[in-house]
Amino acid sequence: LVRRLRFGVGVDAVGVLALLVFATTMSILWQGQRRERLRAEAAALRSERMTEFLEGILTSVRPDETLGEEVTVRYLLEAAEERLETELGDEPAMRGRVQETLGYTYQELGHYEDAMRLADGSLATRRAHFGETHADVASALRMKGGVFHFQGEMDSAAVYLRAALDMQRATLPENDRRLSGTLNSLAALTQEQGHYEEAAAVYEEAIALDELHFPDGSVETAETVANLGTLLHSTGDLEGGIARYKQALAVFERELGDRHPNIATLLNNLAEALRSQGDYDESVRYHGQALEMYRALLGGEHPNVAISLNNLAMAEQGLGDYESAAVRVAEATEILRGVLGPEHPTVAQLIHNTGNLHHKQKDYAEAGRYYEQALAIRREALGDDHPSLGESLGAIARLREDEGTPDEAVRVYREALGIHAAAYGDHDRRTARTHGELGACLSRLGRTEEAERELVRGHDLMLHADTNAPDGWKRASFRRMIEHCERIADADRAAVYQAALDALSESADS
Repeated sequence: LVRRLRFGVGVDAVGVLALLVFATTMSILWQGQRRERLRAEAAALRSERMTEFLEGILTSVRPDETLGEEVTVRYLLEAAEERLETELGDEPAMRGRVQETLGYTYQELGHYEDAMRLADGSLATRRAHFGETHADVASALRMKGGVFHFQGEMDSAAVYLRAALDMQRATLPENDRRLSGTLNSLAALTQEQGHYEEAAAVYEEAIALDELHFPDGSVETAETVANLGTLLHSTGDLEGGIARYKQALAVFERELGDRHPNIATLLNNLAEALRSQGDYDESVRYHGQALEMYRALLGGEHPNVAISLNNLAMAEQGLGDYESAAVRVAEATEILRGVLGPEHPTVAQLIHNTGNLHHKQKDYAEAGRYYEQALAIRREALGDDHPSLGESLGAIARLREDEGTPDEAVRVYREALGIHAAAYGDHDRRTARTHGELGACLSRLGRTEEAERELVRGHDLMLHADTNAPDGWKRASFRRMIEHCERIADADRAAVYQAALDALSESADS
């Protein structure tokens, strides 16, 4: 997700990958925005006038009024804003750059309203000075799109990011490095919207562009490679994701040392890939390292700390440590509510995860309350056809089965199946699993013909259509088939499926 690189990944133990997408794209966005801020600072600092402006701000700081790092930064930001009009009033190009730099800094602190105010100011300043079409205007459009993305306003973010990219293509040289930052942000957005093929293509374009400038590898290229890794991870290509995480991690450790937010992020994402493979002990270990590094580098209230807390909780859940997991998820949710607001999709994912914890402990009433709350936020923020709704609906359907209302479960499974098929296609593992779960529910209701159709379709798709389906999902599909065959007294078929399940389990163990 993942901001500047800090992309956190969060996935439910039974394959929920939406938080990977949300958190990772937030990290991608944060890292890309940080890159643009640093470029803006570098360009501005080449000016002697900017040096004088910054010196004036720094000499105005009173040590007795700066109580800690963030207070100092906030103090400096406010001081800079106060002096903008008086000292740079007749230098609009420089003023627009400073507004952009201040806005990015507010954004990194999580002050999104302030960041948007500065983005609007930079855009207005630059349009008044340069006209409607200019590279500096495009830079301000990109920043505004990024802030919208952080605030969860996806449609507005898309409008501004695409406008920025179009303007950059029209005003910059063909292979200008500034294009890669906008491509990264646009890829993050399209990934979060569920357009995975488009997002992968945009990431590849950004990587190719970066490699023109850094053929031997660079931090910037590694950032984009890592972001592509999160996309592959989120779509089930665990090996592809792990390979790119390791490729990026090697560059980061070479260029950044052993303690940096990007390294914490990659530790986090590697831990998530391990969790998806069922290696919970190693996942907990890597998540613990990432959380410790995030807290030391970013403080206790940063969004990446919240994502790391959530992910560690999900790994602990895999080990059955529900008490510790619940405490961590609650802490993470409160942090993100304060930073992103209560209606953000990433907050919805943490609420959903809280529902999972209650569900696993058979606290069905509380689980349902959290699932429904997450579903409502997702509908409002993302629309009725976003794939994350399929996650919510699938969880609600499983809950309805456990509560003893299978007819209602069938209805909800069908709704989830429609969303998954539309979002991922008929040959995706998530669509396959929903076919299987629907079929199993129909089988328990005695609706044998319907059950057979859904179960067989889901099982065939799981084994043959989606090569990225986790072994755990395949084993669950075999168990559904065995249970159904036993229910209809087809012992021969049950034995065939059991033998295949045993072979799959032995292969995984070896």
